[in-house]
Amino acid sequence: MKFDAIRVAARALRKQPAFVSAVVVSLALGIAVNTTMYGVLDALIKPRVDMRDPSRLYRAAFFGDYHWTVSNQARDAALMTGLHSYESITRSEQGFGDQLIEHGERARMTPVEGVAANYFDVLGVQPLAGRTFIGADSAAGIRPIVIDETLAEQLFPAGRSPIDARITINLEPRIVVGVISSSSLAPGEHFSAWQIEPEPAAGMYVRLIRLRPGATPQQLDRELQVISARIAATAGEPANGDAFRLHQLMDPDFQFKPIHFGLVAAVVAVLLVACANLANIQLARGIARRRELALRSALGATRQRLVVHLLTESLLLGAGGLLLGLLLTYWVSRLLHASIPPSIGGYIVEPQLSWRVLVFALVATMVCLIAVGLLPSIRVSRTDPNELLKSGAGTGATRGHRRSYAILIGVEIALALALSSFAAITVRTSMHIKDFKYGYDTRPLATGQLSMRSATGRVRAYSDVLASIAAQVRAVRGVEDAAAQSYMMVDKSTITVDDPSGPREFAIRC
Repeated sequence: MKFDAIRVAARALRKQPAFVSAVVVSLALGIAVNTTMYGVLDALIKPRVDMRDPSRLYRAAFFGDYHWTVSNQARDAALMTGLHSYESITRSEQGFGDQLIEHGERARMTPVEGVAANYFDVLGVQPLAGRTFIGADSAAGIRPIVIDETLAEQLFPAGRSPIDARITINLEPRIVVGVISSSSLAPGEHFSAWQIEPEPAAGMYVRLIRLRPGATPQQLDRELQVISARIAATAGEPANGDAFRLHQLMDPDFQFKPIHFGLVAAVVAVLLVACANLANIQLARGIARRRELALRSALGATRQRLVVHLLTESLLLGAGGLLLGLLLTYWVSRLLHASIPPSIGGYIVEPQLSWRVLVFALVATMVCLIAVGLLPSIRVSRTDPNELLKSGAGTGATRGHRRSYAILIGVEIALALALSSFAAITVRTSMHIKDFKYGYDTRPLATGQLSMRSATGRVRAYSDVLASIAAQVRAVRGVEDAAAQSYMMVDKSTITVDDPSGPREFAIRC
């Protein structure tokens, strides 16, 4: 019986290809827009991270002993002997500025993170191609490097494999040993490449700790405080002057902000516009078919059977719209991924496709079917066959039907006007950002970065180096003027200022 209803509904829809195409395309566009926007919201609330159990990963940063009386190696030894709640520990050195990565004629500026050999093992990251680091990589002749899939696509187009390929970082050779997913990064990180760096004796001390099963962060925090007191005693500092600060790598507490509520409102508004539009179309079609339904009723069809027939047609239309909508969502996601420039890729949230997006698409389709199929079907099935057959060529449209049309059209116009206003404000704001006045013309300006290394035993003033760089750039044809600056790292809590009165050293408080 069910298959008979589907066959009858399909035969009825096949007779109206224009109507079927309009409904399926309208429903598909509504679902695609909704799922894409929900995909962005889902990526904000619960970003995909390709790590093993990221909830047990914590960053421990040490504050104190700014003269590095206790070396980082001694701090590592203190952690290993004093911690009992950890499964594994690794380290990473935050990259300073973008590095020039080249392969043939292709080049990208991107930050590179220095890590320990066990970094990816502790994170539980599985490579998409090749492998991650192993212990022997620390002594390799050509330093190995792991890159993410986005950088691999940029440096190795047309599907070429980057594994075992030679690239350069600031003109220094590297060999690619693995490619990892772009989702292997923790939220807030924007690295595209990783290389093994030796442990410095001094500098910022941050460690990534994986808790063992059954251990709690409170237990880890208590153990770290005991270790920090031991380091303070060795450094000759007060016990309360040094401390470890613990931070979970993946923040479990998501806070809704106005932009998130705006996305939710936009998703609901688009869904309501689609439902109102389709309900209007379906109601108009149903009223036009009232004579057909009256004839079916006169021949013995019950009201329940009429509702089932109309609802089956809506289910078929909904299934077609859902499939086309999911396909459009996938295309839009890939288009957005390919359209975002690498320079702003870390600041744009791409929609992510997950089972939650699929569930949302199914729920959105069910909402549309209830509004588009069930309610108009019940409304249209309330047909008195005797009165309608006696009316001859009458359409069955009444004052109540016209009132329903007016309500649906009013809802569509109101929601569409709100969405249009929101989009216009967003576009206008974006245009004004581009028109921001700096007080000078920025169009002829170009910037770049250089990595500088000095020969062992040779001392040069930064001012001389910067002046030399600026002079060489000015000598390039087409350059009117140039300037150079350097980012300075604070060393041992003091800075030295060299001015006409001579060099002076100032102590700073961290």
